[in-house]
Amino acid sequence: MKKNDAILVAEIGATNARLATTLDKINLIEIRNYPLNVFSSVNNLFEKYFKDCGLCLKRGIIGVAAPVLEEEVKFTNIDIDFNQKSLRNSIFKKELLVLNDLELQAYGLEAVIENDIIKIGSVKEEKKGSKVLISPGTGLGLAGIVNKEVVFTEGGHLEIPSNVQDFNYIFKKFEKERKRLPTFEDFLSGKGINYIFCYLSGSRLSPYSNEEILINKTDENCIKTRKMITFLLSVYLRYIA
Repeated sequence: MKKNDAILVAEIGATNARLATTLDKINLIEIRNYPLNVFSSVNNLFEKYFKDCGLCLKRGIIGVAAPVLEEEVKFTNIDIDFNQKSLRNSIFKKELLVLNDLELQAYGLEAVIENDIIKIGSVKEEKKGSKVLISPGTGLGLAGIVNKEVVFTEGGHLEIPSNVQDFNYIFKKFEKERKRLPTFEDFLSGKGINYIFCYLSGSRLSPYSNEEILINKTDENCIKTRKMITFLLSVYLRYIA
């Protein structure tokens, strides 16, 4: 493939953007990560990447943490939006494909090799048929693979059953504060980790980042937060399956 046919591949979440370039549609080069809060628009993000890499690409495949239903794309958990047609006209003049970020990742599952897979529990036989890809992050993403076709969903916004063990009091507090029932994304996400920790510790602000809560092995409230998140994730996985 000629360098003029190089393709930008980007995954734009709600907190970070990960960008790379492919010359052969297989291998990635010029891999960069950027925090989104320093950019006022996706155009500024791509311009920064091109400047850092010394590139000017006219083809792009972009995964976004947002539903992609029309030309206007508005992110779910961050104040960013863009128009696909305007982005084509201004930057990606040869070709542009915009997908939901989990939809984009789901297309890559067939390329995952056995050594990259960590199996949980005792696996007696490989399961065939439909699959789901679930990714907790700033939000909660879900995509399905049915008959080898990728299906985008907003399954993270499903309401949590009220009878989930050990969560009843937290759910009641959440409902009272937000005036609505909690969804799985409210708790299986970065904001959910923080909410559970603050509830358990009785504090308004957490002294830890979400990442620190997940790796802290001495603070009892961090340990209990991880256990509750893991349990709720298992409930969600069972529910979705």
